[in-house]
Amino acid sequence: MILVEKILLLKKVPFLAHTSPDTLAWLAESAEEQTVNEAEVIFEKGSEGEKMYVVVEGSVQLYNDQKTLRSFGSGDYFGLLSLLDEGKRTASAKAKTSCILLGIRQEIFHRILLKHPEAMKTLLSILAKRIRGQGAQKQ
Repeated sequence: MILVEKILLLKKVPFLAHTSPDTLAWLAESAEEQTVNEAEVIFEKGSEGEKMYVVVEGSVQLYNDQKTLRSFGSGDYFGLLSLLDEGKRTASAKAKTSCILLGIRQEIFHRILLKHPEAMKTLLSILAKRIRGQGAQKQ
C-alpha cells in the first residue's frame, strides 16, 4: 500500500479527520501494514493492548466467548480502548476473511492526541456516544 492510500484511509477515521496533512503523513509512515489470513486471531481477550487497527481490506469480527459483538470492514477501526487506559483487551478479534490492517502503536497514538486537541475532542465525543448507546441497551 502506498503512502497516499494510507493517508486517505486514515483521514476517514473520525477522530483523525481534522488532523493536519503533515501529521497524517507521519502517522501513515508509522502505521504497520499487516496481512491476516481468514479465521486468524488478531488479538485475544485479556492480552496487552499495544495497537489499534484500521481495516484496509477484508472483514474482522470482535467477539467474546464465541458471541459476536461487532464486525468491521474497510475503513473501520478497532482495538482503541486498551490504548487509552493501558488496560487488557476486553474482547478477542479475528479475521472473518483475509485482511489487510494498519496497526497503530500506543506511543504513536498518544503523540497524535497530545499534538492535536481536536482529535482528542472528537475521540471523547465518539466514546461518549458509545457509552450512552450501551446504557440505552441495558434499559
